[in-house]
Amino acid sequence: MVQNSTFRFSKWYSYLLPISGMTLFGVMAYYPSIIPYGYFGPVGDFLYYLAYNHQSLLRLGFVTACLVHFGEASYGLMLCRRANVSTKDQVMWFMQTFLLGFPSLVPMKKILKEKSS
Repeated sequence: MVQNSTFRFSKWYSYLLPISGMTLFGVMAYYPSIIPYGYFGPVGDFLYYLAYNHQSLLRLGFVTACLVHFGEASYGLMLCRRANVSTKDQVMWFMQTFLLGFPSLVPMKKILKEKSS
């Protein structure tokens, strides 16, 4: 029996903020010297202050954000398994939800709800 694919890529712009934000967050937490803070204007001054005065807090925040994304992706994987989604689609949903978080989880829940009804 061939199953229809339930996986859908999110809109291209849904990838911009989460991936660039998490990348900036990680670099600020672990490699703050490679960021050109001057290019960010007044926001750069604030980012510089955070990177050099609150590095342990940034590291804690980054690890927490990664754990939250992993938790969302795991929850999505559980939903896919309950809906008997193919293994390939489960992996795709997991990876996309890990990268994007909420912007992937909401459409996935909608698609799985339509599939089950």
